[in-house]
Amino acid sequence: MQRNFLFILGSGRRDGNSEQLARQAALHLPADAQAEWLHLLDLPMPPFEDIRHSVGVYPQPVGSEKTLFDATLVATDIVFVTPLY
Repeated sequence: MQRNFLFILGSGRRDGNSEQLARQAALHLPADAQAEWLHLLDLPMPPFEDIRHSVGVYPQPVGSEKTLFDATLVATDIVFVTPLY
């Protein structure tokens, strides 16, 4: 089975230490592995509102939410790349 890695970059800046470490680690993925990189700075989304315990339902994702949703469904492995402060 081919592995599909999704790297979700959560830093407030591009090419930070966390991203550099993740990119170095990605160099050691299996040769046939696919890798997709999504930076949350490129995916503007509205604030999340938890409506699980109300009468509302979640609408189908659109725009950036759909991009992220679709990418997670295809991925076999998800790597959250976030800085520690």
